[in-house]
Amino acid sequence: MRRPWQIWILFFFGLAIVIPGMGWLTIMTIRLDQSRENDRRETEFARQEAELQERISSALYRMDLKILPLIAREAARPSYSYESFYQAFVPKIDTSNRGGQVSGQRGGGLETSGGSYEEVPSPLMFSPPQFVKFYFQIGCEQDLRSPQLPMGAARLIAEQEFDLSAKSIESSEQFLLDAQNLFPYETLLAELNSDSMADNSASLASVEPKIGLNSQNSVGQSYYKVPAFEKLGGVVSKSSDLLDKNVGDIPQIAQNSKRAVQQSRGASRGNEEFNWRLQNTQNLTSQRWQESNAASGYDLNNARQIEDLIGRVGPDVNPTGSPGVMQPLWVGEDLLLVREVTRNGVGSNSPVIQVCWLDWGAIQDALRAEVEDLLPDIEFEKLNKDSDLSVVTALTTLPVQLVVDSSSLLSTLAIGSTADQNSFAGLKVALWVAWLGLAMAAIASAALLFGVIRLSERRATFVSAVTHELRTPLTTFRMYAEMLAEKMVPPEKQQDYANTLCIQADRLSHLVENVLQFARLERGADFGAVETLSAVELLGRFESRVKERAAEVDWEVRFEMDESVNDLRFTTQPATVEQIIFNLVDNACKYARPSSKPRIDLKILRHGKTLEIYLQDFGPGVPVKYRKRMFQPFCKSDQDAANTAPGVGLGLALCRRMASSLGGKLKITDRKNKLDSNSTGACFVLELPIQN
Repeated sequence: MRRPWQIWILFFFGLAIVIPGMGWLTIMTIRLDQSRENDRRETEFARQEAELQERISSALYRMDLKILPLIAREAARPSYSYESFYQAFVPKIDTSNRGGQVSGQRGGGLETSGGSYEEVPSPLMFSPPQFVKFYFQIGCEQDLRSPQLPMGAARLIAEQEFDLSAKSIESSEQFLLDAQNLFPYETLLAELNSDSMADNSASLASVEPKIGLNSQNSVGQSYYKVPAFEKLGGVVSKSSDLLDKNVGDIPQIAQNSKRAVQQSRGASRGNEEFNWRLQNTQNLTSQRWQESNAASGYDLNNARQIEDLIGRVGPDVNPTGSPGVMQPLWVGEDLLLVREVTRNGVGSNSPVIQVCWLDWGAIQDALRAEVEDLLPDIEFEKLNKDSDLSVVTALTTLPVQLVVDSSSLLSTLAIGSTADQNSFAGLKVALWVAWLGLAMAAIASAALLFGVIRLSERRATFVSAVTHELRTPLTTFRMYAEMLAEKMVPPEKQQDYANTLCIQADRLSHLVENVLQFARLERGADFGAVETLSAVELLGRFESRVKERAAEVDWEVRFEMDESVNDLRFTTQPATVEQIIFNLVDNACKYARPSSKPRIDLKILRHGKTLEIYLQDFGPGVPVKYRKRMFQPFCKSDQDAANTAPGVGLGLALCRRMASSLGGKLKITDRKNKLDSNSTGACFVLELPIQN
């Protein structure tokens, strides 16, 4: 392929194939990595959600277990305990039987052979248990009474016989006043009747027991209910996606993704755990109710408070009414446990409402402390019939659910990503390296191709120029040799023919010498001995030779030496300097004709640490557009070689390279730096370093 543009077309065609292919591979690699990253993120989100749900479930179990004893105790508390005093059968102590007790049978009067009915204080008269503010009951006439505040003669008995303190009475009076203002009978009754107890009991009783419960724990009736959950026999969470609430940077995912599967599993598990906790609450409160009725009229947990004063209380007690189901209610900001009690033997159809006023602030603090290691600084939300319920965050003992700020919890609990976040960064670096390698390979290939083409062009130019340059002397040699051999030349002209042959031989010798020296420089070979000499001695090395070359064209060479170099001695390669000066003079003799002055000026001077040799002719000069390529080897084409002076275009290139090998420079100066500023000819400057 002989034309360079065809080679470049093939090169760019190859790039046009490689670059799109590399781009396609890059895009596919990025897409695959993004797909892998999305899969990793889905897996990580699913893991985070599962861990967070596990923490929430564990926290709910702990909180329900924390409150369940309170709920079971209050749900099982008999109705008569809301009276300050009530009649209970107290067995007689048989001191003859080693302190043992003999229980008699209840008779028709107040005295029996085994004991007697006596007025005993209610356990609620004394300091209320933990998490309880105040006990009271209220009738339709707003007749609010509290077992903690005995009235009339009962107060005197409580103070004298049971050490009821004045401070306790004063505190109970304040609570009683607050209860009258905060909890009217109509409000409590309306809240109780807003939900159907019968439907609630039936639905809760029909729930199938979950893990950990067997048929023996199941009961036929519920004695406690949370109103917000009354219809949730087979509960389904309204929103199980905990992480969607506050995490804005999570992308939308498909329904069959890992995270969606995890959400579905979390919802199912949350429903099962909620049912289990709800059923456990109902069973435990019902079981506690039955045990309390079968064992004693006293509250079992509080019997020890008065055990030393009144002795063991028997199972028989005069009932005051039939209690209903205990349920929690929110009245404003206060949490109450409320139930209706139908009074026995009373003509009024209006029930009495018994209330356990809970200390919600203390309960919150206790619940937070209980789950501090799982969910620090949690908040609670009240539940009522209008609340947006999420069973995966709701308690079954109280109408309360957790406020889950997932983003805050994930950051606080350090439930973060455990995957390598720098994987994509490493891929980006690899892609950048690949593209950089491709670019460098393309640039290197283009540079190599450019060099090969230039070398091919130079070789073609060299062959063309050398062929033309050799043709003339060879033709002269052949023709003159044949004429001399055949004795066609008269004797008087034989000397002229011999001189012509010598000139042509010198021409060929100079050409061959330049080519060989250029080849040696290309190989990095050194071809000159280093000597220390003066400027005058250096001038003497090439003075006669350059004069002879100028004399061939009837020119003269004028030498001038500055005073600054008279006594200067320096180290250089004289043979190389001689070759440079001779080539410059030879070029001037070839290309500076016609000349306004038939001479060449050569001046040597010193400039700092540089020795400068100026060589100026007075011919037509060198065009500016030609100066950029005049120092390139073989810059003459075959047409230039045919139409200009003899030569192959190697002299100036050889001179510049030889100057560089000496550590100097060879350049052509502009008009203002010439020896004769009025001249239009060319002026070359050889700068050599001075090495003393």
